[in-house]
Amino acid sequence: AMWFCGLSAVTWSSRVIYAFARDGGMPGSGVWRRVHVEHQTPAPAIWLCVVLAFLGAVYSGAYAVITSISTIGLYLSYIIPVWLCWRARGTGRQLERGPWHLGRWSRVVNLLAMVWVGFLCVVLSIPDSYRAGKSIVAVMTVLGLWYLLWERKRFEGPRWQG
Repeated sequence: AMWFCGLSAVTWSSRVIYAFARDGGMPGSGVWRRVHVEHQTPAPAIWLCVVLAFLGAVYSGAYAVITSISTIGLYLSYIIPVWLCWRARGTGRQLERGPWHLGRWSRVVNLLAMVWVGFLCVVLSIPDSYRAGKSIVAVMTVLGLWYLLWERKRFEGPRWQG
């Protein structure tokens, strides 16, 4: 199970790196957006993920940090669509509901889910040893400053094909 989980993590993360590099949103984009001719895969992006995963495994304190970041990212990926729908319904727009929904309880359940995920993100950012919490704050601060000072002006976003 861990092998398949790691394999899927390398797969999706290399695809994210490739997509950002394709749109010019990463340092060294020219390298990371290359696609292997024979296999039609973003080989440099895949190898970057493999090397980063290996370096993370070698660092002894990485387990708590990686687990916390991964879990927070997973919960956020679940709750973002809920928040977007909740926000759209708050503007009065009529959205088409799927075949299964909670009816009048939808807004309450959505709000509780968003509060719960917010709580979990805080709790998972500050584990017992405080090492993961400090590392997460440091990484997010560096990435946030990098975006605000340089990338926000340079990166235009994805290039949509019409």
